[in-house]
This record gives sequence, C-alpha cells and structure tokens, in this order.
Amino acid sequence: MQSIMAAIREKWVWACLNVPGLLHGVLIGATLLFLTVRPASTNGIPTDLPLRFWGMFLQLFGAGTVWFDLTGTAKDFGARPFDTWAWVKSLFRTPPAITGSIAVCEGVDAMAGVGTVTATGDKSSLEERVASLEKRATGLTEQLTIVRHELKSQEELIRTDLKQLDADLSEEICVLKGQMTEAFTGNYRMLRVGAIWLVVGIFLSSIAVELTNLLHLHQLPKFW
Repeated sequence: MQSIMAAIREKWVWACLNVPGLLHGVLIGATLLFLTVRPASTNGIPTDLPLRFWGMFLQLFGAGTVWFDLTGTAKDFGARPFDTWAWVKSLFRTPPAITGSIAVCEGVDAMAGVGTVTATGDKSSLEERVASLEKRATGLTEQLTIVRHELKSQEELIRTDLKQLDADLSEEICVLKGQMTEAFTGNYRMLRVGAIWLVVGIFLSSIAVELTNLLHLHQLPKFW
C-alpha cells in the first residue's frame, strides 16, 4: 500500500512539474475516445457531431492559450484588462464638457552684487606688511592642503559610491532581464501545446464526416 501511495505521489509531482506533458496525454486520450467510440446514428448513419464538437473544443483551447498568454504579458507590464461593459456603456453617454483655466505669470529678473571694500590708508611699515602677507600665505597654504585632503577623501567616497551603484545597476538589469524573459517566453510551452492542438482541432473539424465514415462504416464518402 505504501509503495502504491509513493508511486501516486511521484506521478503527481511529475504532473505538477510537467503540465504540458499531462495536457498532451489527456487530450490524446480524449481524442482517441472520440475517434473510437461509435456515435449515435441518424437514419442508420453515424453522426459526425461528436468529432466536430471535439474539433471545435480543441480550437477554442488553442485560442485560449494565446489569449491567456497575451493578457498575462500585458499584466506583467502594468496594462489594465479591457473592460468591455464599460466600453459599451460609454457609447450611450454624452462626453463631459471640457473646462480649464489659463494662468499667465511674468518673471522679473533681479541682480545683486557683493563686494568688499579695503581700506588703503594703512600706515604699517614694509616689513610688517611683508610679515603679514607671509602669515596670510602660510594660512592659505595650510587651508589649501586641507582642501586637497578633503577633495581626495570626497573623490574616494564618490568612486566607492559609483562602484556600488554600478553593482546595484548590474544586478537590477539582470533582474529586469529575467522578468522580461519570463514575461515573453514563460508561457512558451503552453503556447506550443495550444498551437499543436489548434491544428488538430482544425483537422478534425474539416474532415469529421470522412473520419466518421471511415472509422465506423469502413468506407470513405463519395466525393462525386
């Protein structure tokens, strides 16, 4: 009993991981059932209605896979589903009046000047002035050294931030690429199933009479 349950669990896991394969198996079995089971007869001739019905169902199934893929891709990119009922109601409504307002603003340019006024009536001697200038030059050199160190530190910080931003951007691009790939090709296997059975459905619907006569009367209908 445990071995049977384990086998059932294993097959269930396989079915969940291989939904397209499971659908192929179910549709093949149902198609063979419609082909082999003798349908009802009309005036002694088997009717082709079951085959035509099954062919129509397969066509709708194939079209449905395309529809769900399109709507799923549109939702991934933020598109809203089309509201048919709202569109029909809008045909019987009068468009609202368009109202609005216009505001005109004029800008005024303003200019400001900043300056310094230095007194020129200094009575200091030449040596005192030179010493003062040397002191100021030393102070400016120290300040320039400090500014250079700060600029170097800021440059290193900016480079570190740029490297981090580049890494984050590369990671985000990989995530977006994966999402776009999933959006465009994630339903490829189901689309392939739908395309195959859409062709089968068209084939069954097209030659339903011939298949019914061939399988259940063992003769082809006359084409003349």
